[in-house]
Amino acid sequence: MKIYLKIIFCLTLVIMFTGSLWAKDKYVVTVLPFTTHSAENIDYLKQGIGNMLSSRIAVPGKIDVTARNLVAAEMKKTKAAELTLADVHNIGRKLKSDYVVWGSITKIGNSISLDGKLVDINANKSDVSVFAQSQNIDDVLPKVNEFSQKIKSHILGTTAAEAAPLVSASARAGEEKTVSRPLPPGTTRESQIIAGMRETKRGTMTSAIRTEFIESPEPIHRRDFWMSQHLPTELKGMAVGDVNNDGLNEIVTIDNNNIYIYQKKGRELILLEKIAGKKHNQYISVDIADINRSGVAEIIVTSINNNNPNSFALEYKDGSYVT
Repeated sequence: MKIYLKIIFCLTLVIMFTGSLWAKDKYVVTVLPFTTHSAENIDYLKQGIGNMLSSRIAVPGKIDVTARNLVAAEMKKTKAAELTLADVHNIGRKLKSDYVVWGSITKIGNSISLDGKLVDINANKSDVSVFAQSQNIDDVLPKVNEFSQKIKSHILGTTAAEAAPLVSASARAGEEKTVSRPLPPGTTRESQIIAGMRETKRGTMTSAIRTEFIESPEPIHRRDFWMSQHLPTELKGMAVGDVNNDGLNEIVTIDNNNIYIYQKKGRELILLEKIAGKKHNQYISVDIADINRSGVAEIIVTSINNNNPNSFALEYKDGSYVT
């Protein structure tokens, strides 16, 4: 019996000793820029989520997050439009990472979805992931925080509360003050993220209107950049020109069967006139040109009715638009 007890005692010591050898003192996590899928520029959202993950995953003395400049350098070497799992493993090994965080952000209209994963480079598996979909960015960002807590818990083998880094009472008080402070009217998380980008003097390398166009490194500081208020319809065409002979350009837009004539005044688009068409009409495009050489440009609408052409032109005469 004593022999068995000695054997069990020795095995316990061996397990404890080898366990201490297997455990790492510090882990390295690389946060890759999330791939974006959207018709509009959402780089501000990509940068904001990346910043959130990096700051919340890091634990002093336990988890180091790879510097952004090192990540950016490796990303430049990867010329694929979208990363594959093989690319993620390759970048992780080059940066000597234990784990890599990667994913995608999709924005269609007001709908935003987030898909993120934590990849264990050595074990070649992904045990932690997050998927969130919402009509509001305020509902997605808490999922990012939850994702970061799950990552820390998984890496350190602790609960979310234990994985949270210790902060001083003064820092906690300062954080509580920040959280409890009400946002100014009309302020959104998106505007806060953009404001933070302005403070860092860094912007997006793609156009704020068309993402395939390359712009200056600080596009949010461009003096010529302007965005209108939300328009309550789906536009199918737009043309610019002086259509009422006032010496100023108007912006003429169309939806399925209506014409909207706007003029930019200050920072707003002012609706000068809406010309309603018939419900069975289907507008295809709009142009502006002085085709009859009257000195006043006409609004030319390409339209069909039950697959039959019924295009027309409108000219401004005596205070109204006539055909």
